[in-house]
Amino acid sequence: MVSYYYEGERRINRGGAGVQAIIIPNTSFFDPSFTEVIIFMTAEEAEGHAPHIIAAWPNPNMFPSLIEGYHWALARTGPFERGRGFNTREDATWERLYERFGVNYPLTKEDFVHNWEAMDWLWWSFTNNERQIIYRAGRNGYLPQHVFERYP
Repeated sequence: MVSYYYEGERRINRGGAGVQAIIIPNTSFFDPSFTEVIIFMTAEEAEGHAPHIIAAWPNPNMFPSLIEGYHWALARTGPFERGRGFNTREDATWERLYERFGVNYPLTKEDFVHNWEAMDWLWWSFTNNERQIIYRAGRNGYLPQHVFERYP
């Protein structure tokens, strides 16, 4: 869910593979000339970097619902189906997030940029269903009310 500069051209990622396709070796879009990805807060900060760098920044329109989705998933107490995440669902708690990464409630845009390792770890701690709901919320700009009722 980031936009980025690629070969000097600004690209707006609207939910496709984007940066991941360029940096993962087993994709058809892999480009070995890029040796670094740097995440910035804004497009202005990302502009004008060396050609070997993919300069990326978060889509600011996605943040309110993305943060709401992360908070919803962390607060869930109802039953859930275990996902294929790298961690067990029990890992996705505020206590573990603080213990491992020093990240506190509430999450902020800065956490997603400066503590991206924590956000990535947390993302993969969520179940597949939770990730899909959060992803859709980020793309659509809101977390539908029925999500809170159906998945407490």
